[in-house]
Amino acid sequence: MGLTRIIDQETWCECVELLEAEKRRRGSRQTIMLLMLTVVITAGLVAGGFFVGFAARSLSTPASVQAAASPAGPDQELAQLYARLDAAVVKVKAVKYGTINLEHPAIQKGETGSGFFITEEGHIVTNHHVVDGASDVAVMLATGEYVHADIVGLDPATDLALLKIEPPAQGVTVVQFGDSDLVQVGQVALALGSPFGLERTLTVGHISALGRTIRSDDTYTTHIGGVIQTDAAINPGNSGGPLLNVNGQVIGINTAIFSTSRGSQGIGFAIPSNTVQHVVKILMRKGYVSRPYLGIVGVPLDERVASALGVSISRGVLIQGVRDGSGADEAGLRAGDRSIFTPAGLLSAGGDVILAIDGIDVETMNDISRIVSEHEVGTYVKVSIWRNDQILTVAVPLYEAP
Repeated sequence: MGLTRIIDQETWCECVELLEAEKRRRGSRQTIMLLMLTVVITAGLVAGGFFVGFAARSLSTPASVQAAASPAGPDQELAQLYARLDAAVVKVKAVKYGTINLEHPAIQKGETGSGFFITEEGHIVTNHHVVDGASDVAVMLATGEYVHADIVGLDPATDLALLKIEPPAQGVTVVQFGDSDLVQVGQVALALGSPFGLERTLTVGHISALGRTIRSDDTYTTHIGGVIQTDAAINPGNSGGPLLNVNGQVIGINTAIFSTSRGSQGIGFAIPSNTVQHVVKILMRKGYVSRPYLGIVGVPLDERVASALGVSISRGVLIQGVRDGSGADEAGLRAGDRSIFTPAGLLSAGGDVILAIDGIDVETMNDISRIVSEHEVGTYVKVSIWRNDQILTVAVPLYEAP
């Protein structure tokens, strides 16, 4: 596990006090330079791997220091974009209560994340995992003021949540959504949020990949597809904040990172903006998203697995289980009835193999989920299956996912 080298605040203050005292006593430029070197050396000796609460404090800049005017160019454009959108992003604090024993019945815990305004009426988008199980939610505005937020709707399957506050008298700054289908690898990406509680933080990177699949906040069998990967630094606390393009449009909502150290390692993931817009419209209307499901669990069938199972087909999804009462159960889809060791592990053999749904070939459970999700609860899909060396087509009703 990597370590992070951080200057702790006590060491910094002690070094500054020594510097100022020596400056008043001797006024020596050389001594000042020497003590500044001491600051750097001392900072380098501070052990990494812990965090100091910098979020509540900041180091002020002397009034005599004047910022040099930046020439027009990419840096200035990013600075202008930040100035325009900074107020649209909020810190989200979710208060959660737990119990330890009868002597301490209520222990307050909290999750910190980010969010951003999408309507002038005060609607805020964030991640489901930021506010899940919260007893109370508050957001910190750009003014530093905390205000109460109501939870309008939740969708754990896409890790999205919709909040609402009573907008302040001066109004709120609202973001604009971009089309995530137009995003390309290599484009500049910007993340705004509150990593480790450090609100109003901007990081810059690029789009690293498209079409990634990550686990959702629902269950470990539900996945979110079409996810954007970026190397813009995303850390705990960035969750729920916007991923922006250079035009300041939201192209995704930061939701997860791959890391062995709990910090950014240049592999972050954002839910695409087109998915966010679709889900948010439903949450505004009814507070939750009804999702159809087929009712099966399966594994991809390839040549190695097919050879081990002794079947003559090597494509599609081999059914491993059928949920009682589901559409698949009602339509008579079958799981295997005997177990065999294969290169993919211990699998159930003898079940149906799903080849296509509504004429679209499927190779994985993600393919099945994606096709089914495009339908409404109560409709039917035509499922092509391989059974006993024959290809059959079965109409399967889609019920609401439990």
